[in-house]
Amino acid sequence: MKKLYIFLISLISISAAAQISSNGTTDGSITITPKGLQGSSNSTAGGNNLALGSNALKNNIVSAPNGTHNTAVGDSSLFSNTSGFQNTALGSLTLQNNTTGVTNTAIGNFVLRLNENGTHNTGTGNLALYYNTSGLRNTALGNSSLFNNTTANFNTAVGNWALFSNKEASYNTAVGNYALVSSLGERNTSIGSNSLENDSTGSSNTAIGYGAGFSIKTGNNNTFVGHGTNASSENLYNATSLGNNAIVNASNKVRIGDVNVSVIEGQVAWSNPSDRRLKESIVYTSRLGLDFINGLKTVSYNYIADKNKTRYDGFIAQDIEKLMTDLGVPFSGLKKSDDGMLSLAYSDFVMPLVNAVQEQQKEIESLKEELSKTEGILERLEKLEAMITNL
Repeated sequence: MKKLYIFLISLISISAAAQISSNGTTDGSITITPKGLQGSSNSTAGGNNLALGSNALKNNIVSAPNGTHNTAVGDSSLFSNTSGFQNTALGSLTLQNNTTGVTNTAIGNFVLRLNENGTHNTGTGNLALYYNTSGLRNTALGNSSLFNNTTANFNTAVGNWALFSNKEASYNTAVGNYALVSSLGERNTSIGSNSLENDSTGSSNTAIGYGAGFSIKTGNNNTFVGHGTNASSENLYNATSLGNNAIVNASNKVRIGDVNVSVIEGQVAWSNPSDRRLKESIVYTSRLGLDFINGLKTVSYNYIADKNKTRYDGFIAQDIEKLMTDLGVPFSGLKKSDDGMLSLAYSDFVMPLVNAVQEQQKEIESLKEELSKTEGILERLEKLEAMITNL
């Protein structure tokens, strides 16, 4: 036992004076120095750097703060780094081409491989941010996420192939497998697997839910919330679809619920902006009145797509369209989508109803006046009759 203690003491004394190396001398062996660990192919042990693997941090130059506080683990990780600092590369060929980029984190094979001077990027997962060269402050978590990103900034991709095609567009957020996988647009937010999957150049779109906004390719400023919410056309703009499988079919339109929704409820009535200060070209008109109301045809119906065959009461849009043509008057309650489908805003029927009531009231007042005159005549006739009778 005494001999063992003497041997250990001697070994410690030797290590304090010089480095302890592994037996291997080829690239990839590990060298332990008083300043830390390094690969046998790396000549720079200073600057608080850690290099493990063939050619890891091969070309690093320490000139504080440049070239310091880097961690490279894996074949050729941070191979080209010269002055970049505070980078972490874990995996084969991670951050291989980085030269001056700082504060990047790459975990997984080939992550941020082509990055040169991009900074503050985080990539986790094989091939994440592979083509990034100068883009900064991007976050990619998932296999091939932000794979083609080159110079874009401030993107976040979480999920397999999320934001895969993006190259130069910034401020996108994609969470979910294949979310925004084809997108080249900017300021998009996509949460849910396959959400906005086919978006190519559309920008400022928001999709939340599995497959949400699936059909959009070039449309902008759209909002989809709910599983399967979608648009009927690839290029709609400012369209909103809310609720399971709700489909919006026109730009500047909001669709709530799918064909199975039978009630839209709220604690208070829906209100519309009506302050005079918000309006212009105001014209007081009574063109929609009693004739319009008398021409309406009420019906009972159910929707073809409704499996429950729920009955509703109302109007047929084509009947309203024909009535407008017959009377030669416009009516804001009739809406036509880009695909030619018609819809009705039932709240707009209030105005012609008010006009119709006012017209009827005028007629009533006129009849009252005529009746009053008739009663006066009758009274005079009665007096005249009484006078004749008394003669």
